[in-house]
Amino acid sequence: MTEINEDEKGKIIIKTPMEIAKEHELEYDTRFGGFWAKKVVDVDLSKEGGWALQGNFVPKNKAIIISNKEWFVVASDFGSWKYHKWHYLLLRNIDGNLIETDVNPEDFKDKVAPEVYVKALNSQLYAFAVFIYLEKQKEQTP
Repeated sequence: MTEINEDEKGKIIIKTPMEIAKEHELEYDTRFGGFWAKKVVDVDLSKEGGWALQGNFVPKNKAIIISNKEWFVVASDFGSWKYHKWHYLLLRNIDGNLIETDVNPEDFKDKVAPEVYVKALNSQLYAFAVFIYLEKQKEQTP
């Protein structure tokens, strides 16, 4: 069994994806059943759309551990059959608080290649992957 560092004990979050979605007021329509959640462990910008977010899907009612500084994505679909939409949340555990992150591709237009920027404009999930990639680069820079 892995021991949790004393400094990290108050920083982990143990919840189900559905609890997280409700806390962040994510719209969810049970008619569609299109709810999913993923712990993001890495990004691969050579992939398309949400497949650029590398990690494991998490069952919506299964409790999970989100460690400090980990990224988490929750998605749900809602609306009518005619006007069907997806809503996505990008969250990060910062010292025991899940912080929702608004991602706008315009904010990193000049920091990535034009083809990466265009992919981010066309896919919110891909934009999340680019944002995480850039954040990880900032954290690794001394």
